[in-house]
Amino acid sequence: MLGVKNFRDVGNSLNQILGSEIFKSSVLYRSGALDEISTRDNLLQLKTIVNLRREKDPDFRNIRLLQVAPLDTMNNYIFESEIFKEWIQRLYNTLADETIWPSLLHCTSGKDRTGVGIALLLKNIGISDDMIVKEYMLGDYGNRYPESMTHLLGEMPKFEHLKMKESQIHTLKRVLLQK
Repeated sequence: MLGVKNFRDVGNSLNQILGSEIFKSSVLYRSGALDEISTRDNLLQLKTIVNLRREKDPDFRNIRLLQVAPLDTMNNYIFESEIFKEWIQRLYNTLADETIWPSLLHCTSGKDRTGVGIALLLKNIGISDDMIVKEYMLGDYGNRYPESMTHLLGEMPKFEHLKMKESQIHTLKRVLLQK
């Protein structure tokens, strides 16, 4: 999408990386800030925009706007912090709501909060760490930080609060994966 950093269809990206049609296309998008978008026409067939920033998104007629920003500064994604725990649980609850799809998940650059959110979502539904890192590296900044994403994914099993509930995983598999 012109004028939006790191915009991509996550399903299409993963299907290309995997070499097979495992994910549904046009369901989960990711990007940086939408500040340069002026009309709904530029936003495909989105039902919901999930904003991970504190700044408000412009109003796009007939698109639901959800703000799931951390309540405070997240100190470099320290998983043990109460701020991170609270934020990731709110994000999981939002993403497991079937009424929001198709959705765009975004933050300022589409790499940090969005990268972490997408990575944890994919890890929870059973995507391999290698595939998650490859999808992350498709972004403008991804090639600078693959070791950070690898570290995040390696640490995830140590923290119970990073695991989605079985019902959330089931819903997201149904929404995102081909049958």
